[in-house]
Amino acid sequence: MSMVVPVLARPVVFAQSTNSNSSVLTLTEPGPVANISASSIEKFVNSLTTTIMEIGWGIVILAFVVGWVIRGSPIPFYDLKDHGHRFIYDAILAAVFISIGSTLFYIINSLVLHL
Repeated sequence: MSMVVPVLARPVVFAQSTNSNSSVLTLTEPGPVANISASSIEKFVNSLTTTIMEIGWGIVILAFVVGWVIRGSPIPFYDLKDHGHRFIYDAILAAVFISIGSTLFYIINSLVLHL
């Protein structure tokens, strides 16, 4: 008798021992859980964090540039120019939060690696 347990969208097959008195299930096919190590999780989290921070910094730079373009353009609509000022303010605020978040992540990552 065998039992299939779904783990991370890939079934892992457990087979019961041929000895009828034993109720121990043994792994017959290595699943994705068997291949996960601490270093692979660490690499995944670092790459994901780096990618998210790169996207965040790109959005900050884009918002800052668009804000200055709107604010410095010769448009007679002052409400629209005020939106440019808001873009600049939000970009600076986002840059501060991204910097704080990346610093905290670096500190936590360093503490976890050295423990």
